[in-house]
Amino acid sequence: MTVDYQRELRDAKKLLEGEMYKQALKTVGDAQEHVLRDLLFELYNNGNKGDKTYLEQVIGRVASNKTAEQLTTYEMVNVFQERGVMELVEKLPNVSTRFFSVDALDQLRRIRNDSTHKDYQPSQQEAAYVISQFELFLIETGRIPRPKVSPTASGPLKPWIEVATPHRDIREGNFDLNVFAADLGMVQQNKAKDEYQDPEIFFSRTYLTRGLRLQLQNMMRRLSGESGTNAVINLFTTFGGGKTHTMLAMLHLAKHHVQLARKFPEVASLVQKAEIKNAPESVSVAIIDGTALTPAKPRRPERGVTLHTLWGEIAYQLGGTELYDVIRELDESKGAPGASELTDLLALAGPSLILIDETLEYSTKASAVKVGKGYLVDQMHAFFKALSQAVGNRPDCLLVMTLTSSRQEQFGDQAAELYETLERILERVESTEVVAENIEIYEILRRRLFETVGDETYHEQLAQIFSDELYRKNPDLFPEKAVHPEYRQAMIRSYPFHPELVDIMRDRWGTIAGFQKTRGVLRFMALVVSSLYMNRHHEIVIKPSDVPLGDSRVRQELLGHVDSPGGYEAAIISDIAGKNDSKALAVDSMSGGDYQRYGVAEGLATSVFLYSHSGGENRPTASQPQMWLSSLEPTIVPALASDALDKLERRLFYLVREGTQYYLSVTPNLNKMLVERIDAVKRDTASVQKVILDEIQFMVGRGRFVRVFVWPDGPRDVDDNRGLKLVIAPLEQHWHPNDDNETRLETEGYIDNIRTNATGTYRQFSNTVVFLLPTHIGVQNIRAAAVKRLALEEISKTARHKLNDSQREEFEDQYAKSQQDLPAAIWGAYTVIVAPDANRTLWIREEFAKGGYQKGQNTLSGRVWNKLNSEERLLERLDPMFLQLRSNDRWANIWPEGEPILKVDRLRDYFARYDYLPILAGDDVLSQTIAFGVQRGLFAYGLGDGENLDFDTLYFNEQRSSNDFLITESAWLVSSSLATELMTPDETQYPDIAQPTATINGDGENLSLHTPPITSPSSAPTFQPSSTPEPPTHTYRNLQIETGLDDMQWLAFYRSVIQPLVEAGADVDIQLTIRASKRDGIDANFIDLRIKESALQIGRNARVDTEE
Repeated sequence: MTVDYQRELRDAKKLLEGEMYKQALKTVGDAQEHVLRDLLFELYNNGNKGDKTYLEQVIGRVASNKTAEQLTTYEMVNVFQERGVMELVEKLPNVSTRFFSVDALDQLRRIRNDSTHKDYQPSQQEAAYVISQFELFLIETGRIPRPKVSPTASGPLKPWIEVATPHRDIREGNFDLNVFAADLGMVQQNKAKDEYQDPEIFFSRTYLTRGLRLQLQNMMRRLSGESGTNAVINLFTTFGGGKTHTMLAMLHLAKHHVQLARKFPEVASLVQKAEIKNAPESVSVAIIDGTALTPAKPRRPERGVTLHTLWGEIAYQLGGTELYDVIRELDESKGAPGASELTDLLALAGPSLILIDETLEYSTKASAVKVGKGYLVDQMHAFFKALSQAVGNRPDCLLVMTLTSSRQEQFGDQAAELYETLERILERVESTEVVAENIEIYEILRRRLFETVGDETYHEQLAQIFSDELYRKNPDLFPEKAVHPEYRQAMIRSYPFHPELVDIMRDRWGTIAGFQKTRGVLRFMALVVSSLYMNRHHEIVIKPSDVPLGDSRVRQELLGHVDSPGGYEAAIISDIAGKNDSKALAVDSMSGGDYQRYGVAEGLATSVFLYSHSGGENRPTASQPQMWLSSLEPTIVPALASDALDKLERRLFYLVREGTQYYLSVTPNLNKMLVERIDAVKRDTASVQKVILDEIQFMVGRGRFVRVFVWPDGPRDVDDNRGLKLVIAPLEQHWHPNDDNETRLETEGYIDNIRTNATGTYRQFSNTVVFLLPTHIGVQNIRAAAVKRLALEEISKTARHKLNDSQREEFEDQYAKSQQDLPAAIWGAYTVIVAPDANRTLWIREEFAKGGYQKGQNTLSGRVWNKLNSEERLLERLDPMFLQLRSNDRWANIWPEGEPILKVDRLRDYFARYDYLPILAGDDVLSQTIAFGVQRGLFAYGLGDGENLDFDTLYFNEQRSSNDFLITESAWLVSSSLATELMTPDETQYPDIAQPTATINGDGENLSLHTPPITSPSSAPTFQPSSTPEPPTHTYRNLQIETGLDDMQWLAFYRSVIQPLVEAGADVDIQLTIRASKRDGIDANFIDLRIKESALQIGRNARVDTEE
């Protein structure tokens, strides 16, 4: 049957949208079964002869006597678990095994099975995970097309390192992070780095934002005496937001506007738009760096000049000694000049630019300097008022000030009061501007970090692909902003960065005290670009997920701004990167394929860390849409991220989920507590074994078995009687699908030992013992579930009070699940049923309970009983005609032809002893069979002396209750012909009836056993009494056996006859004659290369004759 997988996937997604989670999982599960079966058929059809033979052998081991069409989902997954099968899968056309994984299929199967429980309700997240994984599975196996990435005009999307080129110092990794901290004082002293000191280099790396252009135009117009300009500017942005950089731009343009206009077209355009009529030939500049100056220590720039105050500094810088002398007296007395005096001073200076940076810091220091009865800071406040008025009075003078970064970076209560005072002073004349708008940060980063970023046409095409192939194609997976046209523009402007990385750093980290907004982002991004470039980063753009936290310089740059740097260092190294065994790295490595190629798990964990920090009061977190935006590219299947996040949740020690939000914490989560306790519990093997044994004993039930033996060590622990017995094998005796596996051979030995032996003797009633064994994979699941349950119970006792609310909720969920997981694991493992069977040595079936274990409804003994019954290995009813079915070897010797009577208790023993007969559910089955046979006139039932045909009771051709047909030593079955004669009034005496015998020749003496002759050999040994036998008083020196064997009976004959003789110390000589024929002939190569060669290898004197 052809399956439309695209439609199945769409249907599942619609069910998910409609919150019909169970139905969605069922749809996926059914389709998944079809895919697995399709793959098996493809493997067979595409394979060579050897591949086909191997596949048939694997299927035979997993599910004997089944074809590929008959395999269950469970069995098919087991087939694919074979390493050789996966190698064949990789050779199939249109199949990519970058993701295809048996572990993933097993997980999908588990979730689907859980969802079949009547009381189980899958969550939206669980259903979404299964659907996303199934979609990826369909893509990898070629059932639906892989998402296509549109090529650009110049070819496919390229790694950013092939398009953009960082500045040399960044790409070589030898830059100084201080280069991103503009310092007015160093420029003033001519000691700054070239990119700040040299006006041309400065402007080559400076992007003229809208705010900066306005400020520079205002400055040029003001210094030229144009009207309609602001005389006093208070640059107000958050710290690191570009205030100092703006002042430097003003400084260089004021002094070198002609040179810069010739060099840079954008500067020429700026000057032109300022509409200046008469630009000043020269401008006097005063630079005050409030961080560098110390009010308590006067500065001596030259002999005879000592500067004590800001007004002294400004006068000296604007006009040297000549202008300073105008105000020397006020400077030395530290008395503030008035507006009139300052106006006159500025008139003498001519066009002037006064730059005062970090005013608050200087004022704070000035508050400690005594002046008369007050402090220098009081004079400063008077000075600022007068200076503002004086600058306003001069049309060619501009005052630019910064107070500080923001309130959060002030210096205590006194500084806060000073800040408010300064704001009041400047509020009448200031003009506050934000220098850099949000989107302009992208170009600032480009200019400062890159020599070139490639062609804008490529950027546009790349952004279009991200938008069309990823965001708009999967709108429910990403934040709403990602599908808007504006976001496409942001991608164009931010290349080679993904805009989300810039947004996180500016809007989250930029709000942290001390991070310095633009300056902090520049420092951090420089480290990121340098690290990625030097390691030949292969991604299309630089996303949040690409931040190399494994690089100690990058990591330390961020950790310097968090509350607990040591705690986060440990969390990052444990969970994300920094060591080879960091858990996210390990997930990518173990998963391989696209996981490893794109670093999916590491990227998601990195994104969560970046989202986990901000300067706000509320705990910053990341949603799944934000994580997908931060980590996915058009070449990455979105379902891969879902799978990676699921793995991270189960493995990371510091990842916290609260509802739909995630963050990285410094507090260990439940995973870490579990791992620590799991390690301890694993060492306590006795406790693990006990909890498993207790659970099995609860689950086993008894049903209609007379007795159930749980984990017997050997034959002594299992009764030898006629009652039907179930043996639940210990975990060590598990069933391996490979028949040559060492554990499998040990398990077969365990079974054979109990089947053939009892306490001190051979087992008489071997056809009453049935075994239930766990699978080799199931044993691992049982132990893991038991260890986890014990670990959670330990946490409940000792550490539950340490959990926060979200962890406690997660713990309760896991604890409740652990109570279900162990019985579910036991139910899923104990599936192999083994019963005696002479024809094939062992009768083996594996049972799969559809719907899984349900407490109170399922028992292990019930599972075995139902399987035995459904396969007719165990009978609850037996047609009486089989007792006289002499044409069938299986039944012919129960009541041999010519024998008119059969002892009923001996008949019961036949069914209990001989494994070529079916197992009877109990004595009542035999009683019912006799009752039906008597009613139908097939035979009679008599009570009395059967050997002398003297019956006290004889039932024949009549309907009676089965309770009337007792199984006792005096109960007999009588042939219909004999019964007819016995019930005739003129009955005749019959001669003594010869008892059936089985004769074994040995030195001319006959050994007669009171058992029917068995022409169909079985695995039953010669039966001995249950008590310890007396030493033999009669022996045979020689024994010769001649018999014909069916080809399926050889192993049974070996175990029942040859092996016991060898164990008894006899010298056994076997002369074997095999005759084989086939109507249409046997392949000669097969005979010559396989049969002859094998026979000669085993027996050197073997003779193999053939006839054409």
